[in-house]
Amino acid sequence: MGCGASHAIHPFDAEAAAVLMAEAAAAYKLVGGEAATSAQVLTGAALRFGQQFDLLTPMLVMPFGVFKAQGRIMKSNKVWRDQALAAGSLVVHEEGSSKTVIFISHTWWDRAFKDATNDPNNPYDKGAPDWQKDYPDEHRKNKDGEMVTYQRPKDLKWRVICAGVQRLIEQEGLKEEDVSLWVDWQSIYQDDEAEKLKGVVSLIRYATLCQYMLVPTEEAKLVGNAAIGPHHIPAYGSRGWCRIEYFVFGLLAEMRGHEVQLYAITLDGALNRYPEVVVVSESAMPSGGVLSNPNDKALVTALEDKMIEAYGTALVELKCEAAGGKMVDLHMKMLRPQHVGALLAAVELYQVAELNLAQNQLGATGGALVAAALKTNTTLTTLQLYNNKLGPEGGMALAEALKSNTTLKMLWLMDNNLGHDAEQTLRAAARSGLELKL
Repeated sequence: MGCGASHAIHPFDAEAAAVLMAEAAAAYKLVGGEAATSAQVLTGAALRFGQQFDLLTPMLVMPFGVFKAQGRIMKSNKVWRDQALAAGSLVVHEEGSSKTVIFISHTWWDRAFKDATNDPNNPYDKGAPDWQKDYPDEHRKNKDGEMVTYQRPKDLKWRVICAGVQRLIEQEGLKEEDVSLWVDWQSIYQDDEAEKLKGVVSLIRYATLCQYMLVPTEEAKLVGNAAIGPHHIPAYGSRGWCRIEYFVFGLLAEMRGHEVQLYAITLDGALNRYPEVVVVSESAMPSGGVLSNPNDKALVTALEDKMIEAYGTALVELKCEAAGGKMVDLHMKMLRPQHVGALLAAVELYQVAELNLAQNQLGATGGALVAAALKTNTTLTTLQLYNNKLGPEGGMALAEALKSNTTLKMLWLMDNNLGHDAEQTLRAAARSGLELKL
């Protein structure tokens, strides 16, 4: 994926999202609390929640039978696109459709490829997702330092995708005639920069309309961490655009209360599932990934920020309600200062006593907001805030809150670079019976 221009990202409507997610949670309970089917996922409140995100250009998908028959991944230029739309081999996916759509997330393999439709004046307008001819074998070291031989025959990725989708259809009991694929090179204009950018900005919305995401790989077998987390998939997990796709898809699934239907495909068509997407550090986020065009950094970051804002706003409500009086575990959920208001409101509403906010992105501003709420909160007895970059300012704010809070029994603040003065002030403010860890 590559875009050289910038585009405004519309602000996320947090209040509207909270209402829609509450409706989604209610709908979830009505089906007995079980994981919703793919058809249920894209109806009702969940569908309306997806409408919070930009859809600047129609979502074009290809029926799986057509994809198999065409024998390769096609490039969306005007001649091919007009013919495909006229023939019904490329169709607009409508919201609320009962069809199953699979999002193909992948890194481009033939990065130096150019044809007559590429702009010779744009150094970033090049590359293809699949091998465009037969290339010699390539020898690379894997993450274990072992030398691996990769074959690079023409249209290899197309074959891997076909094998993986066929395996998924059999595994999930899908009807092949109801399955369509979204593939960037086919589904987003490649010959019109303005239209291409509209498709890129619409990625989040497209992801809300897909039930599955598949990642075709060049690997005969996924080993080690590559079998556990998508950010470890060789040649894929380090790429910024790849990260934004599985990041969005994974977070949307968690917001809806079900496991992620994200799979990597190995060369023989075998599927490796990632039931959740965990971002272990800020460097592993999409904005920390490799980009072919450095000008894309602002767009990736804007999509990332918008998704995080939506995710945190929805998740704090769902987690607090679902806990049923037990520990609310929100560690490593990328929570930021803008989420604190919704979080503390949910804590009060659902009378949360134990809250784990460790390893988030609250910073000094978020720490001060939490501290302000602690001054009057009477439900929390346990609060974990370690590794949140609170700094001296956040530490001082929490120390001030401890002077009036009477219910906290445990407060963990390790790994926050509080500084000597803030730590001393916190110790002085801690009343008897409070377990304070610095």
